[in-house]
Amino acid sequence: MNNIKKYSFLLFTLLLVSSLSFAQTAEVEEDNSKDSEKSILDKLVFGGNVGIGYSNGWNINLSPTIGYKVTPTTILGVGVTYIHSDFRNPWDGLRWTQDVTGARVFGQQLLFGNLYAHAEGEYLTFTAKITDETGRIIDKREIQAPGLLLGGGYSTSFGYGLGFTFEVLYNVLYRADTSPYPSPIVFRGGLMFGF
Repeated sequence: MNNIKKYSFLLFTLLLVSSLSFAQTAEVEEDNSKDSEKSILDKLVFGGNVGIGYSNGWNINLSPTIGYKVTPTTILGVGVTYIHSDFRNPWDGLRWTQDVTGARVFGQQLLFGNLYAHAEGEYLTFTAKITDETGRIIDKREIQAPGLLLGGGYSTSFGYGLGFTFEVLYNVLYRADTSPYPSPIVFRGGLMFGF
């Protein structure tokens, strides 16, 4: 039954994201005829987020994405996520670790200027573990967390097809007891190549 829920959620998300591609005007369709002369490689967009930090333990985030320009203003894509967090409490010596893996599908629709709408479905699996100073496991949980993130972003180009994106998203399916995020509001920044 759990797999049925997971696949139903992914199918629903894919349909929602793909529906963004049908929000086109006649002007965009005219530009699209010029765009159709480009090769498939010219329509690919690569990017994602990479982060590393240290605060009484390491925090590493790798979230690469690949997208396809369906039209000059619409991108549909997929991505994977890996997050590792490790924190040792200096007062009681307890160590908290979390490993998150997952996949996502997304759609972006350019609105005006450099602003775009963003919809994303993700499915994350994570393991959270607490150990004492000797390494003995005190608590361990394995959790699956679907997410539906809606919001928008801003992109800017540095030239040569390279740019920076910043997004503010709201996770509609957020639950504090099963989410690796501390809040339903998610802030992201990353690099993109190809737009």
